[in-house]
Amino acid sequence: MLLLLMPLFWGGSLSQDENFQLVVPNSVTVEEGLCVLIPCTFTYPLSFQNSHEALAFWFQEEGGSQGDPVATNDPNRPVKDWSRDRFNLTGNPQMDNCSLSIDYARAGDSRKYLFRVEKGPHLRYEFLNYKVFVNVTALTRVPEIDIPETLESGHPVNLTCSAPWVCGRMLTPTFSWLWRGLYQCPGTPQSSAFLFTPGPQDHGTNLTCRVTIPGAATAEKTVRLNVSYAPQDLTIQALWENQRNTARNLPGTSSSLTALEGESLRLICSSKGNPPADLRWTWKGRVLSLSRPRDPGVLELLLPYLGEENEGEYTCHAQNPLGTRNVSLNLSVQYPPRLLNSSCFWDLKGLNCNCSTQAKPPPTLRWWVAGEAVEGNVSGDPQVSSAKSGLWTVSILSLKRELDDGFSLRCEVSNPHGAHTLTLLPGPDLKTSLLNQYAKGMTQGAIYGVGITALVSLCLFLFTVKMLKKKGGDSKTEVSKLHDNTEADYINLVSNDLPPNQHRESKPDNPCSPRSPAAICRSEALATHLEMKRSGRGFRGETRG
Repeated sequence: MLLLLMPLFWGGSLSQDENFQLVVPNSVTVEEGLCVLIPCTFTYPLSFQNSHEALAFWFQEEGGSQGDPVATNDPNRPVKDWSRDRFNLTGNPQMDNCSLSIDYARAGDSRKYLFRVEKGPHLRYEFLNYKVFVNVTALTRVPEIDIPETLESGHPVNLTCSAPWVCGRMLTPTFSWLWRGLYQCPGTPQSSAFLFTPGPQDHGTNLTCRVTIPGAATAEKTVRLNVSYAPQDLTIQALWENQRNTARNLPGTSSSLTALEGESLRLICSSKGNPPADLRWTWKGRVLSLSRPRDPGVLELLLPYLGEENEGEYTCHAQNPLGTRNVSLNLSVQYPPRLLNSSCFWDLKGLNCNCSTQAKPPPTLRWWVAGEAVEGNVSGDPQVSSAKSGLWTVSILSLKRELDDGFSLRCEVSNPHGAHTLTLLPGPDLKTSLLNQYAKGMTQGAIYGVGITALVSLCLFLFTVKMLKKKGGDSKTEVSKLHDNTEADYINLVSNDLPPNQHRESKPDNPCSPRSPAAICRSEALATHLEMKRSGRGFRGETRG
């Protein structure tokens, strides 16, 4: 665009002349901190062309040429402080070029500017009719960070931050990195490198590159770090869903947990990892549960109504492409005492009772004899012998004293989870009843003994006759030997083959049958004899928990 300039002659007056022309835009827009070039050309009449150097000046509108210019090629003319090194006359006035560049534009640079040219002692032109407006807006540019999409934990990486839009020649911007603090790294005027080693704790954190333009503006860009790492922080949380309704975190790679029989337990395994780990629960080599893709990093295992069969080591396995990790829980199921196989029987020496129990943890056992507590191993009357094996406790009580009317006997077992009492209720006529049974048994035993003796004699007689017929004249000797051997077998049978407390339920139809030689007859006789000795039958108690 051609503009009519009003030439101002040294000592003269202003006038318009179509021979003075200026081509310059009406306005330019630049973001704060950036650079802008204002193109400008001018012409003047040939009559002013001479060998003198053309001097060009740019002034701000306020104050005009009376103040210091913002840019000039006149080395003897100072420029304003706020424009020094930023406003530069880039055009060559000798070639009629008055182009102006502005570096690191500031908000205060927003104003109008005018151009003036001087050449020799006579030419002084100030272009008042046409001015250039510089519009400085907020900075919208941001730096660029060159970073891999995924960083691997423990592997160093070199990041680059660049600001290709940074311009200027005299001033250098500052690059800063914000990551676990503030770092300033050297680089070129337009970029900076940052070397660091990410870890699992850096996943999901922010890293910022900040570009500071001196005296002008600041721009920054923040990226969220995506750090891949193997599973870690594997934990188990135990949640009771019954009466307790409580939770417990189990730290470490191996823990122990105690639960009560009948409780329901929920085990929650959680893990951190990138990518999220696949989880699975195993028990005794079997896979119990697998995680679902929609809920990675967390896996639950429900154990309803716990029993002894649920005891053992439960292991949660976490795995992703970068590694695996395990955490184990040793579950112990405890329960209150259980009374098993407790009974009493009477013999000639007195009353004998046994009390056996099982519990976890092992129980404490005591006897209550006629209202008095008896605990541990005791000699005398009563005599108590107790033994423990694993979760079992067995105690035997022998009582030789006379039993009074109203006599009571109890076996009491307890552990932290409960107690049970076995009460024996013999009644006031216990001893009389037992002795009567014993006497009746002895009488029956004597009768049975006579009958058995007759049967045995008959068997021996028949057997002897048979042998005598086969061997003839040696019959007396064979009978004598047979009698001696039979007596020896009988003694061995008593001591080894039949336990003292075995009861005879029924007799064979024919104890002396041809397929049942003398040994069967001897066995039947012994069983009858033992039945006579054992007249008293055992009784069991009544349990109260």
